[in-house]
Amino acid sequence: MRITPLEIQQKQFKHIFLRGLDPEDVQLFLEIVRTEFEELVKENNSLKDELRRRLGEIEEYRDRETTLKETMMTAQRISEDIKTNAK
Repeated sequence: MRITPLEIQQKQFKHIFLRGLDPEDVQLFLEIVRTEFEELVKENNSLKDELRRRLGEIEEYRDRETTLKETMMTAQRISEDIKTNAK
């Protein structure tokens, strides 16, 4: 179950008279938790975006590597052909 900062902010607690909690303390704590949680959600989303971008870059580098290898193999074959023809 996922919880959102808004759900934390809107959470209501029952009031009891015997050994109950101070409503102001509860609300203050919930506000702190909501704020921290909201920052973590933003950071998490930012990191996910960064990861997607980096994975895209890695894929691009892999494509370049493949192209470079193919180019080098072609150049090597041409070089060998030139040597063979020169003999």
